[in-house]
Amino acid sequence: MVRMAVSKLTAVAYESMCKHVFLKMYRGWKLYKRRFGNRKSPGKEENELHIIVSELKKLEHDFSTDVAVLREQIELACLDFTEAQKRFDRLEKDYVAAKCELFVKKERKEQLTAHLCTFIKQNEIEKAKTISGMVGKLELATCPLEKPIRVEREECNKQDDHAATEDSPEK
Repeated sequence: MVRMAVSKLTAVAYESMCKHVFLKMYRGWKLYKRRFGNRKSPGKEENELHIIVSELKKLEHDFSTDVAVLREQIELACLDFTEAQKRFDRLEKDYVAAKCELFVKKERKEQLTAHLCTFIKQNEIEKAKTISGMVGKLELATCPLEKPIRVEREECNKQDDHAATEDSPEK
């Protein structure tokens, strides 16, 4: 009995294996037919292959042309950027120099303004002194009678002082 079971399994396995091989061969045959079947002209595949190759070459050429154009545009953009950067740096340098010059000019203006204020104040003080002196002279000149009286009184006082010093006993 054991032998029969083994032979049954082998027969079943053999049939299964044969079916599997047959299906594999059948599928291969169908693929072959699909691929190479209906060959009416042997150059048809070659023509299709040449068309595909030419399309690929055309795509490659278009791609390389586009890449070359883009590289050229990138190169021009780099040159434009470099020029713009140089211009920016130059203008920034000019801006900084102008700002420093503006600061120096502003300081100079403030110093001159302060000097002008000081000069005006000193001039006003001198004017006030001159006007005071002139007003004092005008007051004396407007009263001519008082002047001789004052002069006489001063002369009298001087004489009295002088006489008093002469009369005093010497030591």
